Amino acid sequence: MSDRDQPIKLSDDLKTSLIKVCDEIDKEDEDAYNELIRVCVELEQFWKGNQYLFWDGTTYRTARQTNEPDYDEFERIVNIYKAHGESVIAALAMEVPNVVFYPADADSPDDISTAETYTKLSRIVAQENRAPLVLVRALSILFNGGLIAGYNYHERSEKYGFIEVEETEYEKVPSVIALCPNCSAQLQSPDPQNCPECGQPVQPNVTQEMIERPLRSEMKQYPKGKEKLRVWGPPFIKVPMYVNNQDEAGYVRLSYELTIGLARSRYTESGVEIKAVSNPDDFAYDQRMSLLYGFSEPRNLVTVKMYWIRPYYFHVLDDSDVAKQLVKKFPNGCFATVINQKVVECFDESIDQHWTLSENPLYSYIWADPLGKCLKPVQDKRNEEDRLVTETLRHGIPFTLADAEALDWDKFRKTTVRPGDIFPAKAPFGKSLQDGFHTVKTATVPQEITQIAGRTDEAGQFVVGSFPSIYGGPSEGGSRTYAEYAMSRNQALQRLSIHWKVIVDFWTRMMEKAVTSRVSNLDEDEQYVDKASDGFVNIFIRKANLTGKIGHVVSESSERLPLSWLQKKDQLMELLNLGLPEINQVIFHPENANLIAQLFGFPELYIPGSDQRLKQLAEIKELVAAEPMQPSQEEIQMAMQQGQAPQMRSTVPVEPDIDDHGVHSFTCGAYLVGQAGLLLQKENPGAYQNIVLHKQEHDMILQQQMMQQQQQQPQQQPEEQENAQA
Repeated sequence: MSDRDQPIKLSDDLKTSLIKVCDEIDKEDEDAYNELIRVCVELEQFWKGNQYLFWDGTTYRTARQTNEPDYDEFERIVNIYKAHGESVIAALAMEVPNVVFYPADADSPDDISTAETYTKLSRIVAQENRAPLVLVRALSILFNGGLIAGYNYHERSEKYGFIEVEETEYEKVPSVIALCPNCSAQLQSPDPQNCPECGQPVQPNVTQEMIERPLRSEMKQYPKGKEKLRVWGPPFIKVPMYVNNQDEAGYVRLSYELTIGLARSRYTESGVEIKAVSNPDDFAYDQRMSLLYGFSEPRNLVTVKMYWIRPYYFHVLDDSDVAKQLVKKFPNGCFATVINQKVVECFDESIDQHWTLSENPLYSYIWADPLGKCLKPVQDKRNEEDRLVTETLRHGIPFTLADAEALDWDKFRKTTVRPGDIFPAKAPFGKSLQDGFHTVKTATVPQEITQIAGRTDEAGQFVVGSFPSIYGGPSEGGSRTYAEYAMSRNQALQRLSIHWKVIVDFWTRMMEKAVTSRVSNLDEDEQYVDKASDGFVNIFIRKANLTGKIGHVVSESSERLPLSWLQKKDQLMELLNLGLPEINQVIFHPENANLIAQLFGFPELYIPGSDQRLKQLAEIKELVAAEPMQPSQEEIQMAMQQGQAPQMRSTVPVEPDIDDHGVHSFTCGAYLVGQAGLLLQKENPGAYQNIVLHKQEHDMILQQQMMQQQQQQPQQQPEEQENAQA
């Protein structure tokens, strides 16, 4: 009942060999990896506002942590690094990429049904994992870390409910099998008889075999599961530095910290004694702790290292026989959890089924530079400029030198200065009193500092593409009309389209693996509730619709950047201003009424006809649960007398004086041609026919009303002419 049913048991020698493989992973590219981690942690500190950093050979320390004099002055910074980063992330995170699965054969109904079900599941997995927050986290890793590592896994827990499964216990009993010696047909008994196949009288050949027969059955409960998504980046993740793509990566290592109580509880069956290690000899560990604790030493934490290893990587061992044994144990790949240099559990698991690594085509290798790396020098320059201005202003108040004989300084210090006071003073011999005082000139803030700061801000915008127009800021120069602003915003977003393509590719591949895992762990048909334009709808995931094949997976967002609600509203207004009837007919379609209200910012706006539509949707739910009513005997006799065929009726009667028959008929038609209606036609034709009859009943009343209006018009025209003549 899990994607990891049973852990692989290893001998002590194989465990020791597996630890050696993990040690090789830790040592591989160690210096280059540590330097990369150092850069990423520095950017993470910049994001947090710690920008005056001091490297002590192991970790970065802030001015406060190093007891630097006037350390508070180092903390007064204008964090443009984070501001630019949030602008880029906000522009790219306005919409979660919509993943669409395509059938392997467009003419195969099974493939089409399977592709549609996979697409539904992708939306469900996104909703269950709060996809907008996962996307924001992935973008923040792209900005500060460069490489995004997505991990999907199937989690079973009691918090998701239970599923009942009938389990049958079997017993082995002896069974006598009689076969015809001529044609080997199975006979009913071991006694002499005529073979029903060849027709010859035979003495059967009798053998005895053990067969299984049901002994007892019982219903057992198992927790349900959901597919979970996590995204990681440096310093938690490690992959080879020399690979170009994920297929070439021989391993993935995930390192993180757990409280020792949780670690012991989670791995209690491993038999390994777990101890808290406060300062292991691990550079990445030091960086993670510096981000969280600074100089403080953590307590009761233990580092958990998880390794996903491809089978060929076992051959780093010098002993080829041991490597072959490990390959035999883990034909798909090894997933091993190591704590305190001891293996606590391991499974046969493939990297590619659970891990997705981002790939940036701007770089030759899979480890791409963080997007914010080029912004760090700009932030340093801005900090120097601000600090120079602050120091200039602080020391800009001049001080004065005075002749010691000019005043009685002891008496002057004890005097409270008041407006209009007169103090006795003595001019230097042969000079004026003014010559006894000298004011020292100090530096002043140059007028060019504003221009210098402006150029620094423009450089920050240019290096990362966070131009003001993407977040509503003022543009430089021009008439600043709406058309110019829209053009400027489109050009700015075009710059970010490269990073958007990287995110969309990563998201599509990760969701493909997550949905595939979700399908493989689907125990029964499931039902979900989703928000429709008005009200809610049920989404059914049936195992019977998963028998086809999937061709490929794409994202509908791959060719365009996400649009904000304001952008959608602006585009809607442009379409309305065109005044084309064909476009207006689409926009004012009843199915779009709720969307229009949201775009204009009035979700509480009453839309005429929406109540009628909701009423019909509620009636459809009743119609789906039944089949059409057969005509009564009286109706059959009446139809025969009129020479007509008796008609069936829907199970929900129409209310002629209350229903808006046009809206009701249209709602029924939209449901019948939608995915839910087409599925209902295939699985429950009777219920489908019930809705068709209900629609026809509304159409009949609608036709009667139109005929009555046509009959009234000729009568009204003469009356209008008489009134006009009078």
